[in-house]
Amino acid sequence: MATALFISLDELKKNTAISGNIDGDKLLPSIRAVQQIELEPLLGTDLYNKLSELIIANNVTGDYLTLKNNYIHNVLIHMAVSYYLPYSSYIITNGGVSKWTGGDNRDGLSLSELTFLVNKEESIAEMYKKRLIDYLCN
Repeated sequence: MATALFISLDELKKNTAISGNIDGDKLLPSIRAVQQIELEPLLGTDLYNKLSELIIANNVTGDYLTLKNNYIHNVLIHMAVSYYLPYSSYIITNGGVSKWTGGDNRDGLSLSELTFLVNKEESIAEMYKKRLIDYLCN
């Protein structure tokens, strides 16, 4: 079964500190991983699959639309950033793994700076996950 993206790349970029010029191909794996690892267990497989079908059919309405737009989006947006950040400075090629420094006068983030950013995004996502669970339970 095909799985839809529950958020668009544009939504991710507009609602976070992610720059608009980042290649979407670098962000997609994070979005997909978050949907499968974080969102599907929250929703349950049946509801997750139903929403995916509705998104693919471009027919999300009523309670499903409320759930998607008011609860799921916020969880996915911030959790996707937290998944992406640890990999953002690294490039994996046939020659191995290297760290992009952004030019002669720039250094990459320190591990503590990167950890801070990841933790911040995770804490935001956790709050939205709690709201999603509360909504589903009600």
